Amino acid sequence: MLAQAENIFDWAAYFTLFGFFLFAYVCLRLASISATSLPRESFFKKSKHPPVFDGKAIETTALNHRIQNIREALTQGKTPQRPASFKRALAVENKRAEMAKLAFFQSQPTSPPNPQDPEDSLHLLLV
Repeated sequence: MLAQAENIFDWAAYFTLFGFFLFAYVCLRLASISATSLPRESFFKKSKHPPVFDGKAIETTALNHRIQNIREALTQGKTPQRPASFKRALAVENKRAEMAKLAFFQSQPTSPPNPQDPEDSLHLLLV
């Protein structure tokens, strides 16, 4: 009978702690949602008077003339168009020069056989 009383006490403590942490989680979750959500539209009522702008605007007439001149130049084709591979020949020449320096493409120095070196007469038959 005593074992059952301890078992009930453990479950009561468990559910008490679970209820407390669940309540704390729900409160914190609702607080974080309300803190990060956008305000409602009722806060942004349209006022009868628009806001006053005291800043200076930039002068765009000179810029507009320049843009028009550039557009006309592009439509008339005054700018020469280079082909897509105008640097290709130079790149090929550079690569050829680099490859010619490699040992594989160099001619082997020919030296006459030395008569003092014994000739290796080991022949293997590969099957």
